[in-house]
Amino acid sequence: MKIHFHPTSSSGGPPRKKGNLFLDALAQIRRADAKAEIGPTPKNNKSLLNAAKKGDLVELHVALLSGAFVDARDKLQNTPLILAAWKGHTEVVRSLLEHKADPNAQETIGNTALQFATFKGYAKVVCCLLEHNADANVQNQYGEVPLIVASGKGHAEVVRSLLQHNASVNALDQYGNTPLILASSGGHTEVVHSLLQYGAKVDAKNQSGNTALIVAVCHEHTEVVRSLLQHNANVNAWNKWGNTALIIAATEGHVSVTEVLLEGGANPRMTGFQGITPLRVATDERIIRLLQERANTLDRRLLEAAKSGDGQNLIAALASGADVEARDERGWTPLCAASARGHEHVIKSLLQLGAKLNAEDTELNSPLILAAWNGKLNAVKMLVARGAASDDFTAIFAKGVSINHQNRAGMTALHCAAQNGFSEIAGVLLDHNASHGLEDTNGNFPLALAIQNQHPDVEAVLRRRGAPEKRGSPRDDFGGSGFSS
Repeated sequence: MKIHFHPTSSSGGPPRKKGNLFLDALAQIRRADAKAEIGPTPKNNKSLLNAAKKGDLVELHVALLSGAFVDARDKLQNTPLILAAWKGHTEVVRSLLEHKADPNAQETIGNTALQFATFKGYAKVVCCLLEHNADANVQNQYGEVPLIVASGKGHAEVVRSLLQHNASVNALDQYGNTPLILASSGGHTEVVHSLLQYGAKVDAKNQSGNTALIVAVCHEHTEVVRSLLQHNANVNAWNKWGNTALIIAATEGHVSVTEVLLEGGANPRMTGFQGITPLRVATDERIIRLLQERANTLDRRLLEAAKSGDGQNLIAALASGADVEARDERGWTPLCAASARGHEHVIKSLLQLGAKLNAEDTELNSPLILAAWNGKLNAVKMLVARGAASDDFTAIFAKGVSINHQNRAGMTALHCAAQNGFSEIAGVLLDHNASHGLEDTNGNFPLALAIQNQHPDVEAVLRRRGAPEKRGSPRDDFGGSGFSS
């Protein structure tokens, strides 16, 4: 005799009280033919699978009371629990779990009920499964765990539930993507916040070397980019192809993303594959302007730090993309400025970063000349310690300081020391083979300048070294020669 099932609330009919479901099921069994099959027969198991899929609680309990196997399988190895979870039937899922259904049973490719519920975003089903010991870190054959799926889909409530039940926040899929990378790629800001709150590695890279920041930039998810930067994402990280987030933003014409990246410290001069830079690949005039303005701001910050001796800001500016050879209105480079003012720690940093020893300002003054003119003995020692060459040509190949370089007035560092009475500097320069026989544009040798300006200590140093005394016209034009620090 065929059993007729009454519709339930889950299948479109009027709601039923939960306490009457078993009585209804039992009553239907008693009204059925006495020869009805009892036990885990194929027919009862099929009824159970169908009931789970439809979300029919009465039919489900009829099948269970008839002895159907709670973990019966269909051809694809789906259990009733998997089918109910896939369809989002929360009460059916709960009932099956109360009947000891296996919460971690896997179908053909290894998906569990939790993975199906996660994929569909059924937050209540997910919570129910987790409360009944579903494994939050179970993998299918593709290495996907529930958190990977939920993050990529942007199911924020599901993600929070998984994290609260110890889901691995830095799990990887078969391509090396973390939940954070997938959420960032999809622009799921709320999910990104949750993952970061639970300790997601903000700079993790997938097999392509892309970070969460890079994929967010690729898809122009500005708010995700902002969130990642607020959590100290490496704004200048390269991917496998040598591209940074800023290079990608400039290439794709993402104006708002470019602005956020620059505010977050992106290096406008960072080079990528084959030496490309953001400015080289940018075609949007707004982006070009943003990049140029940022580069100019960094250069000004670097020069001010060099002039004031602010080592911390100097390093920060250089790290953000300031040009170590940036110039001010006088043509001073950071090394010129630091040498003129005797900021030894700044000079040391700049030299370590490859600053040009023989850079010239608009009056052809070199860092050595500026240090000597302003009486910065230790600065002079630091510069000549890098190696001293007798002329500009030799200095190019020797990679040392040009000890006899002459500015527009024909003055060498030794002329400057003699003019201003710095005998110790004169001695250091002579010890490094500075020439005392070069004339300035007024025809003066260094000794003549020392005598004219009444510096007997310098005069004595030069005479001991056999310096000639050739005199020319007295110098009175130093104010326009760019010496002032």
